[in-house]
Amino acid sequence: MEQDEDTALYIRYGKNSDPALFRALWDKYKGVVLSTIMRITLLPKDEAEDILQEVFIKVMDERNRFTPKAKFGTWLYRMAVNRSYNAVRDRKVQVEIDEHQPDNQSILALDRLVETERVLILEKALLNLNERQRAALTLREFQEKSYAEIAEIMEVSIDTVESLLFHARTKLKSVLKGRI
Repeated sequence: MEQDEDTALYIRYGKNSDPALFRALWDKYKGVVLSTIMRITLLPKDEAEDILQEVFIKVMDERNRFTPKAKFGTWLYRMAVNRSYNAVRDRKVQVEIDEHQPDNQSILALDRLVETERVLILEKALLNLNERQRAALTLREFQEKSYAEIAEIMEVSIDTVESLLFHARTKLKSVLKGRI
């Protein structure tokens, strides 16, 4: 497999544990990974940051064992998505859409949308999606990943990605019809 710049950087980090190399990867990915975690889990920023730290601790721990079967970014997103799934399952609380009141941190996390009302409506609508649909939609619409990248990150087929996105968009369209 041909290595991209980030994969090569991570491999170099694994060989010499240079904190500057880790910092470069952290600086590049922390924001987008945090945003992904928040959208999948629907957790407030401080709780999502805990998951982000867990993911990057694993990045540090795995540095000597990493074998590039995928690009570093794909591998990192896969860890973040899987940890997000675990957080959703661990929480085991299904909140009804009418009962959900997002806090200011959650609102800010949705890409700082200008209109608070739209943010609230969108966040409530996302509660109608299951975690896999939220993950696929987040990776496609907010992180601009290709179908192939999403399939690799989620460890599913491209057909499954297409199906998840179709169902997520259909459900959101139905929920949001006339509201945004």
